[in-house]
Amino acid sequence: MIHPLVDLTNLTDTQLEDKIQELGRKYFMMGSADLKFQIVQLLEMHKAELHNRRMKTYEQQFQKHQDKGLDSLININ
Repeated sequence: MIHPLVDLTNLTDTQLEDKIQELGRKYFMMGSADLKFQIVQLLEMHKAELHNRRMKTYEQQFQKHQDKGLDSLININ
């Protein structure tokens, strides 16, 4: 989901996590169903961005370890 007025790329992971918590608090404070719906959409966008970043980091770490293979484990003297 992309929103033209929301740019999440300039936020750090910590800022994204803080924003998710803040939006969660605001959700429970709202009485209007329309506002809750909008907050849910924003929450989903923030969570998806954080998930994508974590998956990218995981894949990079996995690839780095995968490239080494067993060479670093086998020591022939």
